[in-house]
Amino acid sequence: MITRERLLKALSYNSETGIFRWAESARGRPPGGVAGHQSKRHGYWLIKIDYVRYPAHKLAWLYIFGEWPKMLDHKNGIRSDNRIDNLRKCS
Repeated sequence: MITRERLLKALSYNSETGIFRWAESARGRPPGGVAGHQSKRHGYWLIKIDYVRYPAHKLAWLYIFGEWPKMLDHKNGIRSDNRIDNLRKCS
């Protein structure tokens, strides 16, 4: 499981757009590029860090609040919209 400290080193997050960008270069990718890809199967944005794939909405929550959520909901129903104002805990 990724820690908040590792996340902050690897990525920068714009809470107004919901977009993650690489903060460090690795495996030939320059810093500043958009991180991850949108899953064609589920529509969620996925980001691979240290060979582990994470849903971007959960990374956003960890980035802002410092905790890994069990479940999150996209308020507007758009799974690729990872603005922090669009995310909420759910059961």
